[in-house]
Amino acid sequence: MAANFPKQNRSIHILSASREICRTIKQSDAEIRQKYPFLYHQDVICAIIFAAIWTVMLIALVLSLLHELEHDIIHNLYFKSHRWIQNCMFIVIWVAKLHVSPWYRRQLHLKHHLLSGQINDAEERLIGLGLSPNYKRMAVSVHPFGGLLISDDINYDINTLIGFHTCYPIIRTLAVCLCFPNVLRQGCLVMMSNSSHYYGDIPLNTVYYQNQILDSWFLFPFQLFCFNFGATRIVHHYVPSQPFYIRHFTAKSVKHTMVKEQLLKRNIKRRHTTTNNSELKTNEKVMDANGSTMNDDMQKLNAFVNQIALYDVSADQIEEVNTKAS
Repeated sequence: MAANFPKQNRSIHILSASREICRTIKQSDAEIRQKYPFLYHQDVICAIIFAAIWTVMLIALVLSLLHELEHDIIHNLYFKSHRWIQNCMFIVIWVAKLHVSPWYRRQLHLKHHLLSGQINDAEERLIGLGLSPNYKRMAVSVHPFGGLLISDDINYDINTLIGFHTCYPIIRTLAVCLCFPNVLRQGCLVMMSNSSHYYGDIPLNTVYYQNQILDSWFLFPFQLFCFNFGATRIVHHYVPSQPFYIRHFTAKSVKHTMVKEQLLKRNIKRRHTTTNNSELKTNEKVMDANGSTMNDDMQKLNAFVNQIALYDVSADQIEEVNTKAS
């Protein structure tokens, strides 16, 4: 069943402001593409950006150094008389690798030195030691979930083995390449998204109220890891079909129109412990500009949005709604 939304009025001022902002964005887009013709080749640009997958390997190389550092700390090669420094490093390494606890691995690895080659050498058995050279050993050695194939065997041979240790190859393989970079990226993205979006008390299909612009200098460390999300999100809401790299430059050129002329919100501080309400007053929601509009077209658009929201939505439908709403 489609959601029932209350009837909402959209003032003439908001409609004209949205159309002017949308027109300005598209005009800026056209000017940028005309100035830099290579921007028309979006497929090539996409392929070049995707080539950044090599950075995953570079990150893995850096994290492999952390792995070796963890190993040396286990053997007390650094800061032997300052255990608190070792613990701080262990915390960072633990988060970066999403590995078993370095404090527990210290015991696992030191026992490996005592029991190397024995059936209770859990550290090596978890990565395939002792298996015949077959597909099972290959899976255990290279597949993230391969350790599950031999966990029962190890538990049978070593009564003291805790089941969590069987996750060793899974967590190590996945997390070394992906965990810490994504924690950083996701944290910055969520912070900027939560700070820029409004929720709950804004009119349906009215982009004007959906976001604020965040471009304060002190937000740069967060914007850096989400490609200036806070400053450009409202531009994307107005023109969803624009690539992110063009949107970045468009946002700068249309900021005067959005902020000075059309009075969009900018850099309003909000606490993350509260909901994302826009706290609009009634006279702000329906601004007096020779009356408000709630015609058949608006009702049809709301009904259309409610209908398509029940199923898989395509990018073309989003563009269609955006065009009709503005």
